Amino acid sequence: MKHVLSVLVENRPGVLSRVTGLISRRGFNIESLSVGPTEDPTLSRVTAIVLADDVAYEQITKQLHKLISVHKITDLTDEGAIERELVLFKVNAAPERRSEIIEIANIFRAKIVDVGKKLADHRGHRRRREASGPGGSAARLRHQGNCPHRQSGPLPQLARLGNRKGNKRKEPKLMAVTIYYEQDCNPDIIKDKKIAIIGYGSQGHAHALNLKDSGCDVRVGLREGSHSIEAAEEAGLRVTDMATAAEEADLIMVLVPDELQPEVYETYIAPHLKAGDTLAFAHGFNVHYGYITPPEDVNVIMCAPKGPGHIVRRQYTEGSGVPDLICVAQDATGDAWDIALSYAWGVGGARAGVIKATFAQETEEDLFGEQAVLCGGLVELVKAGFETLVDAGYPPELAYFECYHEMKMIVDLMYESGIHFMNYSISNTAEYGEYYAGPKVINEQSREAMREILARIQDGTFAEEFVADCKNGHAWLLEQREAINTHEIEKTGERIRGMFSWIHE
Repeated sequence: MKHVLSVLVENRPGVLSRVTGLISRRGFNIESLSVGPTEDPTLSRVTAIVLADDVAYEQITKQLHKLISVHKITDLTDEGAIERELVLFKVNAAPERRSEIIEIANIFRAKIVDVGKKLADHRGHRRRREASGPGGSAARLRHQGNCPHRQSGPLPQLARLGNRKGNKRKEPKLMAVTIYYEQDCNPDIIKDKKIAIIGYGSQGHAHALNLKDSGCDVRVGLREGSHSIEAAEEAGLRVTDMATAAEEADLIMVLVPDELQPEVYETYIAPHLKAGDTLAFAHGFNVHYGYITPPEDVNVIMCAPKGPGHIVRRQYTEGSGVPDLICVAQDATGDAWDIALSYAWGVGGARAGVIKATFAQETEEDLFGEQAVLCGGLVELVKAGFETLVDAGYPPELAYFECYHEMKMIVDLMYESGIHFMNYSISNTAEYGEYYAGPKVINEQSREAMREILARIQDGTFAEEFVADCKNGHAWLLEQREAINTHEIEKTGERIRGMFSWIHE
């Protein structure tokens, strides 16, 4: 008889082998086995289908209860449940059927892990190109689990360091930056430091919790009366005032908003800096533009995860990570790079890849990306498309779907496997329109505007204007925020999203 056994165990090395070994040593076959995390990062859930009669099954459960690492055993045999098996399908489909296949895959939360790339010529006809290896003309999408640094298809330019443990690995080719991974980092460095996280917002909570779970000595420095105190303490973190945190620590990560950092630094951090300390940031704004000038006898480093804080935390708990940029503006002790690498290991960035950069590069590229593409450019593009359709008499709900709702789906396809995969997944009419209409919307005038935006960032004009608005109580920022919050596209979106029961699950 089949029994479905759910075992809640400690998330530690060797526990799974002890559980499965106990079952197999008694001559019982495990037909199916799955392991997954729980909401508690210290616990995992083992679900096994065991072939055994009732008497033997009872013996198994009694023996499992004797294991110290086992917290709870639940019999799911008679419970309603969804069972999934790992299946790989290979489908030969014409281009006009691909959207249907993708929709079916999405219903079952399946993933397309391997596709043959098809490109359109100027007449809209399709031709197939066979992959000839990593540099071939067709891209191969390979499932890599928690190893996002593994890539197929043509790679950007990469220079790699030899790894610390001496393990040999095929060198990626042709990259202009240096990328490090876990084997390039020394965890003992960050574990040996007293770390202060100043601030507990989006990035602050992610850095603090990830470092804590990595075995580091972490305390969180907050202002008296901060609303974040309770949340940090509930998460199991030690909370002090900012001055105490800075005084205790020999690595201080400043994660309050950019506009608050100079005051926080001068008031709470600078008086407690000691020679040999490390001052760290997740964005180079204040150091690069000179609003914070640390003393010469301390290290100044950066570890900047390339994603929002909640993603940094979530991917860490799932066993993966968000790529980080690391920079060193001042190496007072001679090992600042090693400290930065070790810190990136602690927050989980080295699992995905850590890119070596400079404070100037990170600051200027980050601001440009936010302003010209990710936030400024994207929002204005969506608004312009929405307004064009509405002004032409189309219902706002339809305009929302076409210019706003579907945007995420397109971006997800690009994020997953590149522009070529997005083009493979859309219709021929959509792809033809991309090549025809895209250059008309984003044209030389647009590129000139981007160059002007970049120049204002590089020469400090943007920084000066931003700081001036901060000192004026964010008057201009708040005015613009109110304008977008009351825009018809937001009101329409609120109505549309209210239709989706699943969006708030």
